[in-house]
Amino acid sequence: MKNRIVNILCLATLGVFFLIMFQGKTRFFPIWELEGVTNEVKRPKLTFDEFYNGQYQTHLEEYLRNNIGFREIMIRLFNQYLWDFYHKSYSNEVAIGKDNWLYFNFNVNEYYGKEMYRWVSKDDAVERFTREIRILNKLRNVLKSYGIEFMIFTSPDKADLYPQYLPEREFDTTTIHAYNFYREEFARYDFPYIDMNSWFKDVQDTLDYPAIPQASAHWVFPSVYAADSLFRFMANEKGVTMPQIKIGGKIKNSKETEHVIRDLEFGLNLLRPIKLSDYEYYEREINILADSNTVKMNAIFVGNSFFRAFNQYLPLNEIFNEVHYWFYNMTDFYGPNLHKSTPIGETDRLYEIINSDYIVWFTDNAQMYKISYGFAEDALIKLCVSDSLWNAEVYRYADSLHISQWDATLMLQNNPELIKGLDTDNPTIRNTKAINEARNLYQARHSSEAMLYEYKVEKMIEEIKSKPDLMEMIRQKAKDNNVTLEEMIERDARWIVDHQEN
Repeated sequence: MKNRIVNILCLATLGVFFLIMFQGKTRFFPIWELEGVTNEVKRPKLTFDEFYNGQYQTHLEEYLRNNIGFREIMIRLFNQYLWDFYHKSYSNEVAIGKDNWLYFNFNVNEYYGKEMYRWVSKDDAVERFTREIRILNKLRNVLKSYGIEFMIFTSPDKADLYPQYLPEREFDTTTIHAYNFYREEFARYDFPYIDMNSWFKDVQDTLDYPAIPQASAHWVFPSVYAADSLFRFMANEKGVTMPQIKIGGKIKNSKETEHVIRDLEFGLNLLRPIKLSDYEYYEREINILADSNTVKMNAIFVGNSFFRAFNQYLPLNEIFNEVHYWFYNMTDFYGPNLHKSTPIGETDRLYEIINSDYIVWFTDNAQMYKISYGFAEDALIKLCVSDSLWNAEVYRYADSLHISQWDATLMLQNNPELIKGLDTDNPTIRNTKAINEARNLYQARHSSEAMLYEYKVEKMIEEIKSKPDLMEMIRQKAKDNNVTLEEMIERDARWIVDHQEN
């Protein structure tokens, strides 16, 4: 009997082993994928040298660890065990607070004064922050000379809004908070600035549910109130009237909102949902009001993931003529619903800057140590420094400091104030050749776009006239609107062309 049980266990173990190997090889059974970034690990090639020095064994172990069958279920099962028995997680990004409240670790670190040391030493902090506000102000002055406004916007910080649920940690009382430092400097420079972190702290008790949900890292529908304030501020600074946001009655959450409400929880990769507080989350109807007096501007938002909520809840193409979202100054999202994207290095950044009416640096207080994600330095150089001056400065610093031209280039990119002509509060030097090229490109592109638009309208008029049923309907519309038939056909053709892409 004992031998029989042993044989059954051995066969069962062998069966499980072959099932795992079969799944790892074929992925036959559909698996609930893990959340987060997964890097593909390819099977290493066996060579004598790599086998002899042990690299093949190391790479093969990594490959098997990442491609074993049912790996996702095993990870979720282990994560659930940690959560149920120890209320812990192996996630390096997520901090578990009280009452199942979840936070990004960097938000918690910033609240307790630890985040600064990831980006800058205490001795260098004031010098670096002071230099950065000078560069931001220089860029603002240069942009203003071209009729382009530049401002700063900070979204709310979850740890700052809901500190009562934070995990217990020790405060570092000697730290220098970038958020507090910049607020004072923005006031001193009279720099256009909206601080939504402070505003949401003041109004959070009036909201029906947390602006940043219990198991989320990002804000939900209350972000629309912040967008409304921001767009009104932009219009006022520019001296125009922008399309207005009209907020209506309650509606059911979209699938995207339902995901955002638990986006941090999903990162824990558990087997079952966490029990959360019983809040009723909802959205509201949105309508955009515009007339002949409203102006749709071109805008660039350089910033973090909090801007995504604006695109989620608002029809940005009805508020702006063109919108570019430079995500961490790494990826350029553009087009209707920002569905197109390209790496920022492949974007004609000078053209897009010159083509814009407004630029907003978009961040939250815990990420202000990252400054403008390199945008301000790059934009200042592109707008002010010609190729000949740039090359001369690179050679000058490489020779005088006895460093490579590559190191001199990095040094100037990080601190453009070292370049002659950028060491004053209001730089007078300009990269006129590049700016003229950007303007010519703008005029050529928009001229060709206008010609293409009129061609599309003409073709649409022909198509309308070829459809008797549609023509009969348009005749009635022309009569009801007291206009000629030709005028009504052209109106409808232009409306169709305008809305085709959307």
